[in-house]
Amino acid sequence: MIESAVGLDATDALLISAKTGQGVPDVLEAIVKRVPPPKGVPGRHLQALLFDSWFDPYRGVVVLARVFEGTLRKGQKIRLWSNGRVFQVEALEC
Repeated sequence: MIESAVGLDATDALLISAKTGQGVPDVLEAIVKRVPPPKGVPGRHLQALLFDSWFDPYRGVVVLARVFEGTLRKGQKIRLWSNGRVFQVEALEC
């Protein structure tokens, strides 16, 4: 039924209920097994792509980024390649 409604193959679908908690451990295990780890090296210089940003009146500038190499930490100073300006990372959310 879900295959015809959504158009996706359901052979590997997991039975899960966020309401009851049924299958949640199976989903977490499936994420670990099916989603490949990042290919970058954490010890290298930071390389990231900023793909969206906006101004929040309470938090300031919010930026969405994909990290390819290196590690990003709170308090770290980063320099934008496009204009050479330096900014400090104030918060991180994954």
